[in-house]
Amino acid sequence: MKTVKRSIPLFAVLLLTAASLIITSCSRIRVYKHAGLLKDIPLNIIVVGQREPEWDRVNSFVNEKVSLFDHRDEKSPLFELNRTGRAKLPPELYATMKEALAIARKSGGAFDPTIYALTRAWDFDHGGRLPGKGEIEKAKAHVDYKRLILDTGGIATLPEGFGVDLGGIAKGAIVDLLGDYLESMGYDEYLIEAGGDILVKGLKKEARWKIGIKHPRKLNEFMGIVSLGESNKRLAIVTSGDYEQYFEKDGVRYHHIIDPSTGYPARGLVSVTVIAGSCMEADALSTAAFVMGYEKGFEMIQKTDGVEGLFVMERGGSLSAEETESFPLPLYELKL
Repeated sequence: MKTVKRSIPLFAVLLLTAASLIITSCSRIRVYKHAGLLKDIPLNIIVVGQREPEWDRVNSFVNEKVSLFDHRDEKSPLFELNRTGRAKLPPELYATMKEALAIARKSGGAFDPTIYALTRAWDFDHGGRLPGKGEIEKAKAHVDYKRLILDTGGIATLPEGFGVDLGGIAKGAIVDLLGDYLESMGYDEYLIEAGGDILVKGLKKEARWKIGIKHPRKLNEFMGIVSLGESNKRLAIVTSGDYEQYFEKDGVRYHHIIDPSTGYPARGLVSVTVIAGSCMEADALSTAAFVMGYEKGFEMIQKTDGVEGLFVMERGGSLSAEETESFPLPLYELKL
């Protein structure tokens, strides 16, 4: 079995400054950038301001949130929830779980935070493996978002054998929280990119941020460039694709986006790019739409206020694309 696991981001941030800062002639506004890690995922931050952020504090904040949202971390309430079926959730984790359940309902279960039994069976954390049919059916019996109960006191409960895996929304949630943190430090213009999940606030010195959408079949190439940014407003852009993490067996590609209804990787789409007001929403909706397929996924995105989507399909070795009306990249500019 050939195993391939890529950590290359879905997006690449373009037009970064070559130096660590640029000083404008009059306002002394500078552009600072920082490269770090969100667990094992590349994290890139660009901020515009009059002083450089304390990056050690930023790194500590990120590490704290990563630990909180990681069901494999024994200190996380998610670990406790999966082990005992009950846990008290801190506010940021509770809010993320509520959003996860809302999108599960919106997508008819295509996005399901209780997918832990299936993700454990496929084991993409360690390169991936092909489970047997019996193992998949047994795991499917323990996947149902309706069995996850959140009470108003912040307590989450699950039946025995069920577990939560927030892998389809956690990265976006952490990026949003990092945006909150930067704003609390006085930064209102920034870009955060974590393994392809991107959040921008405001403009980059009066210009929109330029973001390349990764080509799903051509390594280190882009399908197109998106311009994002509005004064005093957040925008997020996230892509879910079949090329992020996968392995091949007997000529078949098995990727990490699992359809809860079948227990196998979702088929029909190559990638879905979603633009939304928060990274958490864009992250979960792109996963949900990918699992739902073009027709149902496109309809869901189209009907969701403040959200735009780009869908890429592959037929007979050729790529094609469709997008919602206000997606900020015309189809004729795509390089498929």
